[in-house]
Amino acid sequence: SDWDSVDVLYSQADPLVRRLATDDTTREHLEDYIRAGGNVLVEAATLSPELQTALADLRRHLSLQPVPEQHPVRSEPFLFDTWPAQPPVDLLQDGGIWVMVGPMVAAWGGVGLQRHEIRTWHEWGINLLHHWWRQRSLRSLLH
Repeated sequence: SDWDSVDVLYSQADPLVRRLATDDTTREHLEDYIRAGGNVLVEAATLSPELQTALADLRRHLSLQPVPEQHPVRSEPFLFDTWPAQPPVDLLQDGGIWVMVGPMVAAWGGVGLQRHEIRTWHEWGINLLHHWWRQRSLRSLLH
């Protein structure tokens, strides 16, 4: 399919909620993508009820949980005991749905952050991308 080479899809929460509420085709494509093993990363200021409802439409029994300490995204290729502290963030996950509660993209830009904080954010981003790439690579070997 067209999605076989896509490791992750990204959206900010508000545009995604609006789009899923008004566009059945988008919802159907995202459902298919997630069912096929794809990942959707949503950046949100808060985990609002509207966002939870929209995501539950994509994954019927949605149960977003913090990423466990033993998850590979915390240790490969860079080791993280805790997520970057400034600005504060949470990473929640259920299957192929990932929700970053906090200003992830702004942090990657580094505005107002010290050099070591920027490096930490970049390393964390590499861990996320590495995990999703590895998942897709393994999935392609099985098909």
